[in-house]
Amino acid sequence: MYYFHNEQAFLSVYTRQKLMSGHLPVITKAELKSAAQKVYCKNCKAFKFDNLTLLSEKFEDTSKIVGFNKGKAFTITKESLHPTYQFVDFTTKYDERIYFGSDDNNVDKIPGATIAQCDEQSKNVAALATEYIVDRVAQKYIAKEIDNGHWSCQMSKTSYIFKDDLGRTLNLGGTKKCFADFYIHTYRMIACMTMASNGKLEISSNKGGTLAYNNFKRVVAPFPLFDESSTELFVQNRQKGFHVKIDGENVTADGKTLVKLAPQTSALAACAELFSN
Repeated sequence: MYYFHNEQAFLSVYTRQKLMSGHLPVITKAELKSAAQKVYCKNCKAFKFDNLTLLSEKFEDTSKIVGFNKGKAFTITKESLHPTYQFVDFTTKYDERIYFGSDDNNVDKIPGATIAQCDEQSKNVAALATEYIVDRVAQKYIAKEIDNGHWSCQMSKTSYIFKDDLGRTLNLGGTKKCFADFYIHTYRMIACMTMASNGKLEISSNKGGTLAYNNFKRVVAPFPLFDESSTELFVQNRQKGFHVKIDGENVTADGKTLVKLAPQTSALAACAELFSN
């Protein structure tokens, strides 16, 4: 039997697992109470989650003591906790998966806004981020198919997807049409998510219980083929995947500032436009 010593330890594990699962990054009192009743831990049933402000403060204090504090881990709005990019699970010994059941009404992966409601700045930065992310996902997809013996290593450039549609020729899932759909979906999601977060967004394919990885999971959720091939694990404490950061008008990817490509040089944009009409 697992034993969570206090509410803040339970919150730490619950938040990590919710973020890693791609659920909407909002945590309410009701879902914490429900999860604590279902988890296989005797003392969890006595945990109190009525005061989220106090719970957040306890989390900060405990996190600081064990050396994981990186800043304010949660913001509180409308009786809900919202993990920030500073959230880090400070526990090391709780591996039990906490129940996410059908009574959890907080699992929507789609932001409330629509692309028509997004401002031009959100659309512009989303276009830059999407170009980079889809290209990186395409690289990882090709590499996986090469490892599986389904794709020639001499045709590793992404142009073999976006121009030549080699995936369709080889009867594989990663066709030009599939990537065009992914491009359009990613653009819409990032624009809406950026708009909803006041122009600040981070997306990371490095698997972990962070808000940046949660954003990636929510973007890639409808495309399990790309989720499987592009998610990266930490290897010797080094990140292998990508990390994209949007801050106002600026977009950086793995520390480099992204700039807009001319339409005629972007095979990805041309591919998406072809199938969006």
